[in-house]
Amino acid sequence: MLIYHPLTDVYHCINRNLILLNEFTGTTFENDRFSIYDYYLLFPQDLRKVSLPNDFRMYKKIKFQNKYNEVKNSQTVYKRLRDIQKISVNSLITHGLVNAKSYKEANLIVGNKTITDIDSDVLTETETEVVNLIKIYFNKISLRELKERTKLTEYRYEHS
Repeated sequence: MLIYHPLTDVYHCINRNLILLNEFTGTTFENDRFSIYDYYLLFPQDLRKVSLPNDFRMYKKIKFQNKYNEVKNSQTVYKRLRDIQKISVNSLITHGLVNAKSYKEANLIVGNKTITDIDSDVLTETETEVVNLIKIYFNKISLRELKERTKLTEYRYEHS
């Protein structure tokens, strides 16, 4: 029996990456930051595990689409997702949507073009809430603090 999950679907990952690039036009992302954002677009229910300041606690109560899509070990799932994300970013580079030079030299993701085919209306209510949290909070904190709050990856030996 075949079981489909968006975690292993490269095209689903490309779609999420295009949503992020479209919502944050002109923004330069560290690769780790971009993949953490992508993880929370895929698994918004894991926002409950993130340590957020009191002003942002409402985002832990977002109505989630699939209550059966629970992740037992988010760090392991995040590591599996990283491989799919690398394929996705390389695909976006080959199509000219991400700057290849900045990705190869500095491991930064910079969108080359605005993707006009994606409307904000296409986003679900949950995706819209996650993108809002990313815009108003995650994007304003350092990468080290983001890793510390999400606990998806190692952060203790990183520079601020």
